[in-house]
Amino acid sequence: MNEDTRENIVSAASNQELLVFDYVDRKGVASAREVEPYEFRSSAEGELLVAYDRGRQDYRSFRLSGISGTKRTGIRFQPRRPISIAA
Repeated sequence: MNEDTRENIVSAASNQELLVFDYVDRKGVASAREVEPYEFRSSAEGELLVAYDRGRQDYRSFRLSGISGTKRTGIRFQPRRPISIAA
């Protein structure tokens, strides 16, 4: 993950703004995601982004190494829970 990706995630979370990105999962399956970013977590798989995935209508964890092409949408969301990503 590059620094621009991290900055886009942090900025979107700080502004309660929807974020879109391309994601490749552990099996190599690519998908486009639209999410509400909430927090970073560390795991055995590395650093994760915890977000509400609008397409899946549920919370998901995304490996930061699998995220690319992050774009802030400018669309604000009402948080479903406290956001713990700090700028």
